[in-house]
Amino acid sequence: MHILFAASEAVPFAKTGGLADVAGALPEALARRGHRVTRVLPLYAAVDRRAHGLKAAGRRVTVPIGGRDVTANVLVSRGPGVDTYLLDFPEYYDRAGIYGEKGDDYPDNLERFTLLCRGALALCGRLEIVPDVIHCNDWQTALIPVYLKRAPELFRGLSRAATVLTIHNLAFQGLFPMASAEVVGLPDAALKSDGLEYYGRLNLLKGGLLLADALTTVSHTYAQEIQDARAGFGLEGVLRHRRERLAGIVNGLDTAYWDPARDSFLKAAYSRQRPGGRAENRPALCRDMGLAAEGPGPILGMVGRLTDQKGVPLVLEAMDALVALGVRLAVLGDGDPAVVAALRAAQERHPGRVAVRAAYDEALSHRIYAGCDLFLMPSRFEPCGLSQLIAMRYGAPPVVRRVGGLADTVVPYEERPEEATGFGFEDFTAQALLDSVRGAVEVFGEPKRFREIQRRGMALDPSWDAHTGEYEDVYRKAMTWARGKPMGVSSMGAG
Repeated sequence: MHILFAASEAVPFAKTGGLADVAGALPEALARRGHRVTRVLPLYAAVDRRAHGLKAAGRRVTVPIGGRDVTANVLVSRGPGVDTYLLDFPEYYDRAGIYGEKGDDYPDNLERFTLLCRGALALCGRLEIVPDVIHCNDWQTALIPVYLKRAPELFRGLSRAATVLTIHNLAFQGLFPMASAEVVGLPDAALKSDGLEYYGRLNLLKGGLLLADALTTVSHTYAQEIQDARAGFGLEGVLRHRRERLAGIVNGLDTAYWDPARDSFLKAAYSRQRPGGRAENRPALCRDMGLAAEGPGPILGMVGRLTDQKGVPLVLEAMDALVALGVRLAVLGDGDPAVVAALRAAQERHPGRVAVRAAYDEALSHRIYAGCDLFLMPSRFEPCGLSQLIAMRYGAPPVVRRVGGLADTVVPYEERPEEATGFGFEDFTAQALLDSVRGAVEVFGEPKRFREIQRRGMALDPSWDAHTGEYEDVYRKAMTWARGKPMGVSSMGAG
């Protein structure tokens, strides 16, 4: 198959979260299985042109956006099996952030990602390619299936292309005022309740969910959760309506990059077969973070966005009790300023026991995975999560709230001690978190049993190879659906 992979970010070019990891690794995994993959991204200021060998593609794309024609230059990075084309339009993309700055979205994000969607489709014509499948990701590329279904006359050469839309996080939907509809350049029929309209506003993700040939999300459990009001963020009705086209596929991990046996960021390399080097990373982490080097209790690690979604308020509520258990806590990430301030206050309250680094530091993240004893993920919701996969691979059994991908990937000691790869709890409360950590601390005090949990986690295969075939199945179904009878979309009512 020839797959066009459209995304707003991808490793190694630009990253804010897990979407970039998927958009970086999945196309390469597909290419290794013999598919031709063309990836399209924006050219952000943060993209290192020299490091990625970017060259002019000898193409430009011009698309109408909000009453004017926008022309973007196209650069290309050629890799084994995957050619990545980047749309260069400095007015939209030459900025410090990807989606916004200082916690605020850029006010012209509708224009910026309309260019990505229309530009990706226009690029097919400029490159004279006809992909079998166009794989879209999150709201930033969700307009692509809307264009192909509701304005097919604009892209006649793509009439046989199937569309697949992956939901990486349903909380982000691309909501804009209906008054800005002129930007996307779609007919009025596409702006109704069976298209982009959502309670009087534009909802780009909703339009894509209704009109893509197939839908995926990033874990089996999350695919079920988002069909319920508790995790559906207002789109649960749309997802129930399209449930026969929805598949949950757990994300894979780039196991060449995340490999403690060859990780250059670590003080000492180690593996499941040769675990001895792991012990050297623990004191190195204490030095890096300013934690007390001595103490009988385990070191808990946290890496990620410091937000309510990630359950950080539970950690803050339980903080004093956690420290009383004898644990030390190493936290790395950034996010909600109020959450960060509360974590820093906890650090001042418990010097040497709590250490917070409010920043993005790739090298330090590796050292936390390798140096902590347990990894904490008490998420309110978690579509898939990669941190728990990395933690298990690096020998740090995760303590997770059993939702979404965390429920699919971590076997909890509390339920299946002889098969456990970590620890888990159900209720989104500080007490439930504390009880789970207390149990993990007790098992940590039994070295033989704890090492068994470590070894089981390190023995798992979290690579993309285990999941790429599932995407191939979805692509084939999408192609069958796209080339069959026209898709009927019933109205979802208001919104």
